[in-house]
Amino acid sequence: MTSTTTARVPTTPASTTTTALVSGGTGARGTRVVHALAAWPGGTTVRMLTRIPASARARALA
Repeated sequence: MTSTTTARVPTTPASTTTTALVSGGTGARGTRVVHALAAWPGGTTVRMLTRIPASARARALA
C-alpha cells in the first residue's frame, strides 16, 4: 500500500523570512521554481545552485 504525503507550507510572521536553496536553478524546472519562490509573499530569499555560474541564465536570475 502506498501513501501520499502533502507538504504544507507554514505561515511565518511578517518579521521573519524564509531562505530556499534551488539545486539546478538554471534548468527548465529550476528556473520556474526560482521565479515561483521569488514571488512568494512574505519575503522569501532564494539561493540558486548551478554548475555554470557565469551562464546567461544564471546571470539573468541573479
